[in-house]
Amino acid sequence: MVITVLVGCAYPVYGSYKALASNDREKQQSWLTYWVLFGVYHVLEVLVWPILRYLPFYYEIKLLVLVAMIHPKTDFAGKVYRKYVKSILAASEKTIDSNLDRAHSKLRPHLDVAADKVNIHLDKVLNSGPVATTNGTANGHHYGVPNGHPETKKVS
Repeated sequence: MVITVLVGCAYPVYGSYKALASNDREKQQSWLTYWVLFGVYHVLEVLVWPILRYLPFYYEIKLLVLVAMIHPKTDFAGKVYRKYVKSILAASEKTIDSNLDRAHSKLRPHLDVAADKVNIHLDKVLNSGPVATTNGTANGHHYGVPNGHPETKKVS
């Protein structure tokens, strides 16, 4: 299982990073296609896991599929995307967009509140250094007050 994570996630993350850093559109497209297919694979895997778990050599088969999806000579990810995924998504695009828009409008207020809270904590983590609040609490123990807020001051 660890090898499938390394091959299926760690290597593609680094390959994607390199493609983005190089501004090579062909490599970016290749890695983006991989990630779309990887996402589809993962969703299907979760849905049929009760059956897959009884399949002998499942992780070995998965490893081979992941290698085929990554390897440029096979273009497996590109072929599967062009033949199946693209046409399925294109045929359902209006319905998917409509449902996502409806869900987004209902969830937006809750997502905004959650995003604000995440940003507060990210700000604390990314602007390292202990922060003390006026009530004496420190990083990680006082939630809801971002760095730079009037209630915070840097500890010397």
